Amino acid sequence: MGNVEGAPGSPVDADRPIAPGRTGVVDKGLRNLKGENNCFVNVCIQALWHLDSMRERVVNLSGHPPHFDSDADSCMFCALRTLFTYYAFADDAVLPPDSVRHLLASLYGADDRFQLGETDDASEAMDAILRCLHADQIRRERAAPGPSRHSSRHVAMVERARALSRTAGSLGASVTAAAATATATMADVKRAMLSARADLRAATGSVSALSHGFGYTER
Repeated sequence: MGNVEGAPGSPVDADRPIAPGRTGVVDKGLRNLKGENNCFVNVCIQALWHLDSMRERVVNLSGHPPHFDSDADSCMFCALRTLFTYYAFADDAVLPPDSVRHLLASLYGADDRFQLGETDDASEAMDAILRCLHADQIRRERAAPGPSRHSSRHVAMVERARALSRTAGSLGASVTAAAATATATMADVKRAMLSARADLRAATGSVSALSHGFGYTER
């Protein structure tokens, strides 16, 4: 990738709001080279990016929520914000999902889940991302001197994202069930055709034998 403004490898102003005319969804791809197995994470990122409330909050939220760990690399909000900023401003058509991918691998290393190079379940990854965001938000609200003005919006955003995840999971299950039913139906049709073909051959043999019995021969 080139070293363009807002692209991986170059400085990005995380506090810069989406410019007028660029508030819509920007369609970009996410890297998934052979052996990386990023597909399950990429699905989650794409779903969150296309959720309007999530995209606008992450990219346009002014300032930065305080970190509750000494290392900023453990912040899921930062990981998503970095990637969403690339989505909004980078010229690259394909982006690396590294910020989210590496963070998931680090946070769930003890459980041996979401590890680099390994494939995993997309619905479980989405749940893990939302749990991280929710936990950070709760810690942030508890540490704040007063009520957070973003708390209600955050809850609504998380609930919508979870609903999207549940809908995607239900749709996937329905497609899998439909495919299984279609496969079983095709197998039944094939068996019926083979049985009918065998019956036809038997009937043809019987007619031929009967014809010979009456002294008829085929011309």
